[in-house]
Amino acid sequence: MKDFLDKAPFARLLLALLSGIFLQYYVGFAHFSIYFFVLGAVFLIVSYLLPQKIRYRFRPLFGIGTLLVVCGLGIVATAQKQSQVAFAFQKQPLTYTATIAEMPQIKPRSIACRLSLDDRERHNVVCYFQADSMSRTLHVGDRVLFYAELKPFKNRGNPDDFDYITYMSRMGFSGTAYIAASRWEKLAPGGSSLYIYSQQLRARILDFYRKLGLCHDNFAVFSALTLGYMDELDDSVQQTFRATGTSHILSVSGLHVAILYMVIASMLSFLPKNRRMVVFRQLLIILLLWAYAFLTGLPSSVVRATLMISVFCAAVAIRRKAFSYNTVCFSAFAMLLYNPYDFFNIGFQLSFVAVLSICFFLPPILKIIQPKNKIIKFFWETSAVSLAVQLGTYPICLYYFGTFPTYFFLTNLVIVPLSTCVMYSSLGIYLAACASWLLPAYSGGIYFVPVWVLDSFLRLLLGFASFFESLPSALLKNMSLNLPQMFLLMMLSVVAVLFFQRHRPKTLMLALVTISLFLLIGLPAFAKEKDRSVYVFNRKDKLEIGRVGELCFVPDTTRQRPFALLEISGCKIAVVQSDAWSGMKADRPFSVDCLVLTGHDSISMYHIKKLFHTKLVVLDGVLSARASRRLQRECKKLSISSYDVKEKGAFRIKNY
Repeated sequence: MKDFLDKAPFARLLLALLSGIFLQYYVGFAHFSIYFFVLGAVFLIVSYLLPQKIRYRFRPLFGIGTLLVVCGLGIVATAQKQSQVAFAFQKQPLTYTATIAEMPQIKPRSIACRLSLDDRERHNVVCYFQADSMSRTLHVGDRVLFYAELKPFKNRGNPDDFDYITYMSRMGFSGTAYIAASRWEKLAPGGSSLYIYSQQLRARILDFYRKLGLCHDNFAVFSALTLGYMDELDDSVQQTFRATGTSHILSVSGLHVAILYMVIASMLSFLPKNRRMVVFRQLLIILLLWAYAFLTGLPSSVVRATLMISVFCAAVAIRRKAFSYNTVCFSAFAMLLYNPYDFFNIGFQLSFVAVLSICFFLPPILKIIQPKNKIIKFFWETSAVSLAVQLGTYPICLYYFGTFPTYFFLTNLVIVPLSTCVMYSSLGIYLAACASWLLPAYSGGIYFVPVWVLDSFLRLLLGFASFFESLPSALLKNMSLNLPQMFLLMMLSVVAVLFFQRHRPKTLMLALVTISLFLLIGLPAFAKEKDRSVYVFNRKDKLEIGRVGELCFVPDTTRQRPFALLEISGCKIAVVQSDAWSGMKADRPFSVDCLVLTGHDSISMYHIKKLFHTKLVVLDGVLSARASRRLQRECKKLSISSYDVKEKGAFRIKNY
């Protein structure tokens, strides 16, 4: 262990930085950060002033002082990030100026934009512009003046939902607002940051992709593979890649940067191997990799991978062998010092665990088989990398998603090489673009072959992904873990590999203890009775009534059948979504325990009162905010209790 820490000094620094981040995020140590700096400085000064004779004996003082200072840096960096996210909401509309920081997303009734406010803290907010001809002309980098009420993010309140408030906070966003068409206008362009310029260039490349004539799914996958742009991907396509364990290829990450590195390195292999040319070659590789990161819009995943490969190239340039673990720790240290919230990003965690898994698991896996045939060797090394990554990342996937792709080993053997072919084909597209610029009269013929090749590879990629998804038991579900189990499962993978390497009894005992602890921690979850409650869920598009994780009741109500009746454990529920019977009248109103209103905003409680007798009305999330407020007022006048799921979250009906 000591030998490892000597080779990877940034491992210690990373742990100290993480300690500072956790102390500030979970406890709040900002006011005590000065003590870390002062105490660390004291240790450093004392270690420097000690006489030469005894300095070696007290050498840990320097390390302790450094770790205390780094821990203080983690506290300060996290506190600064928290201040950037915190926002004083005024509960009234105000005027703001802002810059559109990312490409707008076109939604059915609005245009979603991520804005950077022109205030001191440069708060990031998500705003929804009313869809019209003007809002559809918005582009990244545009400055806007708008009048709206900024509100904090809200959870839907469903028992099966994730914590949206915490997620958006960790992503660096402060609040959200809806902006009516008459409440905003464009301003004259101002100075833009490097990030804005990268997003603008990315938007131009996407416009170029749209002109290639690819079908929607192929265009969406191609944009995701090469630029990390996933807004065009349909849910069905994303689910296909998730179910096959190949969703990592849809976001530009270390895999794509590594492929680009190999392409550039092979293209520059003709350069002489003398000292100056080696330095020039590595500097050129670093420059081109960062240019690619700029083209993709500088997403965190690309920055992480580019930073790691840049460190490796720098080590080659100065003729020093880089220690892989130290390179990974340095990259994580640099990124977390810049943005401590990156640690809570699932992509960040998966990315670094994947690289660490390759460093640890790949060498022993490659020793299992050592084929001589080049083709067999290529496929074996590809599958070995896939297996190494999966051994390290599957506990994290189980913890966050509760799913496991059964055929990940086979799918990666096919999908990863095909995605590599797509990356190579994209170079052909860019070369064709250059040739077309020089010879515009022949652009149609120049593009034909590169586009056909690219389209063929994309069709094969989607075809194989769909095939593996269609296989039985392609995705195992409901396999969620708690946090201690996740770490124990990671530890078990490491211990298992160590045992097969060294065959020591102590390692086997440690593996058995790990398995025992894993099962022991999981016992309370098995013993805990499953929640059998029935809820009216807070959904945006349709009414859903049912249990968590099970098929919901979706009542079949139409204009001809304006209501549905349900009975749950003796509780009578009427679901009403139409006013088609508004002129009807019953001799005696039908008594129900709960009345659920959904669908048409024209529903009136005064009409419903003539047909149903109830003491409780549940307003579904499909209703507009205006209709919900009106119905609540009507219920109050009729002395009927009301519950708005859009405001209060899912309504729990009753246990079976």
